[in-house]
Amino acid sequence: MIQVLEQIFTERVVNGEAMMDIADVYGKVVDEENLKILLNRAKINGFPTIVEEVKKLSQDEKFVLLNYLNVLTTYNQQPQQFASVANSIISQSLGGGSQIIVFEVK
Repeated sequence: MIQVLEQIFTERVVNGEAMMDIADVYGKVVDEENLKILLNRAKINGFPTIVEEVKKLSQDEKFVLLNYLNVLTTYNQQPQQFASVANSIISQSLGGGSQIIVFEVK
């Protein structure tokens, strides 16, 4: 079961949907659409172009964006370590009773 969840989480990391998983795991309230828009703009134009918008985000949104970027960077640059990061987030989800597991298994 954990391997299936890790595979689903990996797919969500790649397409950007994992931001909401991270928000759920840590109990953060974020504007998902705004974060996706910022992320897409950063991917196209570079991260320096969104600095002013990031400053205006809530603490929860900054936390989720930073954690997502760390997970994405690990996935892209350290694939051997990514499984450990994914398992850690999934374990926190299982232990914390968040929505990620319920949402994904449906």
